Amino acid sequence: MTLKQTKWSYSCGFALIIPSFLCNFVKLNLFLSMIERIVIIDNVDPVSFYGVNNSNMQLIRNLFPKLRMAARGSVIKVIGDDKETAEFEKKIKELEEYCVKYNKLTEEVILDVIKGETPRELKMDDVIIYGVNGK
Repeated sequence: MTLKQTKWSYSCGFALIIPSFLCNFVKLNLFLSMIERIVIIDNVDPVSFYGVNNSNMQLIRNLFPKLRMAARGSVIKVIGDDKETAEFEKKIKELEEYCVKYNKLTEEVILDVIKGETPRELKMDDVIIYGVNGK
């Protein structure tokens, strides 16, 4: 009697050979460990948040390689481990707050926030404020 075996390859480079009668059990355990979170960014313009041609979103995807994510409009759907998705949601909210304040999100700011550093403040040297008495 021969057992049918299934080989699963993972993106991190290792392969797992499992007898066919255990495949459904392993698939179920892998599925149960995944959490889906929906993050809504409603305070900021999606174009300024995602960047031109989704460049900012692509950078965020590269910084969280273990998560699967899809962004449509002001909704980001993330699938992955509970701890990692919670960290992702926290960092996205920090980026949203920065983007609301400065109406701009650069690659350096994204890297600083994801690393846990505080992003540099933007200087507003070219802003002219007019009051009742003039300048």
